[in-house]
Amino acid sequence: MGLGGLYNGIGINLGIERAQTFLIGSVGCSGLSSGYRSDRESDGEKTESRDFGSACGVGLAALQRGEGQLSRHALGLSLSVNNDTFLDDAGLLLGLPYVYLFNDRGFQGWGLGLTSGLRFMNDESDGFMMFNLGYQF
Repeated sequence: MGLGGLYNGIGINLGIERAQTFLIGSVGCSGLSSGYRSDRESDGEKTESRDFGSACGVGLAALQRGEGQLSRHALGLSLSVNNDTFLDDAGLLLGLPYVYLFNDRGFQGWGLGLTSGLRFMNDESDGFMMFNLGYQF
């Protein structure tokens, strides 16, 4: 559980560790809101409705941990699909995560890092950076 690019915002991830490699599946949300929305009907009458919005997604990632003195460092590749009901659109995020592992014997324990990459949404693309902080059981 944690927050950042490897968790799709605030979320959880489940992983499989094989030697120096960690394969991750994640689910999380980067935004939730509730409020009222005003709309104009075709006859010009104004209506209000309760509205709920979210920006949530699922993702996959693979991290490769170094050996020897580099065993606390991991680099990888991540791919996420996010549905943003605020913008009424879905987006694809392709990232390159780096994680510093506080445990030099594997991926279990605390990890801190940064994910940078590209976000594709609404036929446009832009760069992004997200911090990662989480605990792997």
